[in-house]
Order: sequence, then structure tokens, then C-alpha cells
Amino acid sequence: MEEIADTTELEETYNPVQLIFNSAPDGYVMSLEDRESLVQFMNTMLGDILDDPFVLVEASYAGRLDQYYNKPSLPLIITLRGPSHISPLALSYVIQVIEDNIRAIESFLKRLDAEVFDVSFTLRHSCFWRLSND
Repeated sequence: MEEIADTTELEETYNPVQLIFNSAPDGYVMSLEDRESLVQFMNTMLGDILDDPFVLVEASYAGRLDQYYNKPSLPLIITLRGPSHISPLALSYVIQVIEDNIRAIESFLKRLDAEVFDVSFTLRHSCFWRLSND
């Protein structure tokens, strides 16, 4: 019997999400070390959870927002690889996975700084951000 080759074309999607820290005081700036720890946590968590049809390529810091939102936040680009015919669903999938695991993210944030992250955060997604070059 002849084996049929998989002809599914894979595509990378770049999915912007923004973690907004509601409990952080105005003017709060996350330290580079904490930011890198949170990005690494998101990579590990999403890498462990995401499965077919999408796989995580990378979660990365998307740069500093240029006064686009008035609360401290962390903009991320979540890059996934999956079948091209369902790539328009990638952002919805990422958002659902993050929302389903929001307690784990909150726990991680509280371990970083319990005084700053004593309340939950908001997840925001957008197709367009005004980013500065930081």
C-alpha cells in the first residue's frame, strides 16, 4: 500500500496580546529581570499546553507601548505554527489558552512581586499597537 504524503502547508502566525497589570501603581515599570522571567514563564507554559494543530514557536516581548494604554502592561507577540487553512483561528486559540490558565499566570506574577501584583490582570489583544523602539 502506498503511503500518502501530508500536504498540509504550515504557516507561522504572529499573535499580539497585552497583559495589563490592573493592580500595579501608576508609573510602575517592570524590571528587565522580571520581564524576562515572565516572558520565559509564558514560553514554558504555552509550550507545555499548546498542542495540535498549533505549536508554539516563541512568546516574545513586543516592545514598550507608546502611551497607548494608561496602565502598566506587558505587550507580547505569541508566534504559533500551524496549518495555513486554520491560521486565522490562531489568535482566538492563544487568547483562550491564556484565559484558561490565568490563575497560573497570576500566581507567577505574585511570586515576582506580591505587593505590586496583589490583584488580577487583564488580557487585551489587538491587531495594531503603537510601539516605541525600547
